[in-house]
Amino acid sequence: MLRRALVFAFFLAAQDLPILPLGKGDVIAVEVEGEADLTKRVTISSKGEIALPMLKDRLQVEGLLPDAIEKTIADAYKHEHLLIDPIVRVTPAEYHSYLVRVTGAVVTPYEFQATEPITLAIALSKAGGPAPNSNGQVQIIRRDRDTGKETTQLVDIRTLLDEADPKDNVTLKGGEEIHLPARL
Repeated sequence: MLRRALVFAFFLAAQDLPILPLGKGDVIAVEVEGEADLTKRVTISSKGEIALPMLKDRLQVEGLLPDAIEKTIADAYKHEHLLIDPIVRVTPAEYHSYLVRVTGAVVTPYEFQATEPITLAIALSKAGGPAPNSNGQVQIIRRDRDTGKETTQLVDIRTLLDEADPKDNVTLKGGEEIHLPARL
């Protein structure tokens, strides 16, 4: 009975997070109904994989939603003839793949998980705004999750803060570095 209560508390704690595709470093809570030894928290590896008890191979889960991971896990247990018809529940426990870093000439460098879209202006405000020695530019550095290719977008701080051009208030989805270079 105590084991069941602990499992319930374990999943309840993870239920407040939004449902997003999962990535490297994210932590998921996995429960296989009726199999207490298979209920655990798992971190997605740098290769986008998870290892689970009794399974020979690691499972590729990067980019999948929790329901797709549930199916992947259930299929693996069935394929290896370990369980007949497993009921699997996967709940996001911690997101680490949606990191936004705000660095450079800001009042306080800051990093956070963007588990929902957030604007550039809000991200800068989380870092206290531009520092007096900022050169007036914001660099938005993105790395493509699939190819690893890096792109940089420049935004003028004045037009952003004056709301002169709404398209400058870029929507961030996680994985970006916001860098404000200092004046030389």
